[in-house]
Amino acid sequence: PESVVPTEEELFEVDNYCNAEQKIERQKICLKTSFERSKGKIIDLLWNPNLETKELAAVSNAQIHFFELDGSSSSKTIIETGTKFVNSSAWDPHNKSSICVAADRDIKFFDMRIGKENLTLRNVHKFACRDFDFNPKIQNLLVSCGEDRSIKFWDLRKFGKPLKSVGSSHKMSTSAIKYNPFHDQLLASVGGDNSVTMWRISSLSSDPNSTLSFQGEENSSDAQIKHVSNSGKDTAESNSRLDGFIGRNISWGASDAWDLASLGFDGSF
Repeated sequence: PESVVPTEEELFEVDNYCNAEQKIERQKICLKTSFERSKGKIIDLLWNPNLETKELAAVSNAQIHFFELDGSSSSKTIIETGTKFVNSSAWDPHNKSSICVAADRDIKFFDMRIGKENLTLRNVHKFACRDFDFNPKIQNLLVSCGEDRSIKFWDLRKFGKPLKSVGSSHKMSTSAIKYNPFHDQLLASVGGDNSVTMWRISSLSSDPNSTLSFQGEENSSDAQIKHVSNSGKDTAESNSRLDGFIGRNISWGASDAWDLASLGFDGSF
């Protein structure tokens, strides 16, 4: 019947959809091929924080591959990290050409424009540095955590001594730490002691006089404000299947300041 004959506009949409599907499939094949050629296992995938580009970085223990998701057949740039083990990586949100990795006790900075290492923050922790993150609102300020259980804040313009150090943040190794993307005085960390901890560090935030308050906070301006363990009533860790949960990573929600997710080494989420 004439009523079910597709219009030209509908045929155009179907054609675009099929072309888009084919393009995505080509990109999948290209990415898979490039990953297989990389040295070591892929340990991290990072989107360029510049929203005007569709650039992806794949970080392995020995290399960083950069891809423009435009259907190209291979990675456009490969940077050799010069390391055997990479624990974590991050793209500097204030410098789109700078990407960094935590390797052993150091944090290494690489300039994409020259394809080489241009800065190293050495011995940031007594043992391995497990994770780090950039303050989303203040340039040159980052936080790191490590197997020595400490959390440290660094100014990239001043080497040798952290701006602030919080010792024994977890009873075991501190695996990951992340800034809240909306409130830079709020951070969350996860460790090997079955816990997720939130921190308020107002003194090193864009609004040190903030009146932002949280349930259970102490009167101190730099207070550990909330502790969620396996015994928590309304948390995933209260599930008996997660007894002995060892935290691997943590992430804040991108669209809601109060969404938080944690990932365990056993794959629990």
